[in-house]
Amino acid sequence: MNWPTSLQQKLLDGILDVLRNFDYLKVCQVMHFLDWKYIGMDELPTIEYLKYLSVREMVGCINAAVKHKTNCTTECGGFRVEVYLEGDPYIKMSFVLSSWCSGD
Repeated sequence: MNWPTSLQQKLLDGILDVLRNFDYLKVCQVMHFLDWKYIGMDELPTIEYLKYLSVREMVGCINAAVKHKTNCTTECGGFRVEVYLEGDPYIKMSFVLSSWCSGD
């Protein structure tokens, strides 16, 4: 068994922090209001599915950041996950309804 490094443990603790504090209910309500279904799904997502999806993205982003020793950003299904390694490592997660960038 491979035990997590202190960096990985700090980021795994960040996942628990996101799960405790992110407003999944608000995201679920917005998705239901917009009738936002994911491709291949006939029903609207549940809070449990949104948590599953976000954890999957956070774990993938952590693994990529640790492997490549750099910050990582990923987006999927409205979720945007950012993992920062500098200083005190942390995870930032948001749910994006709209964005725009006019340049690079």
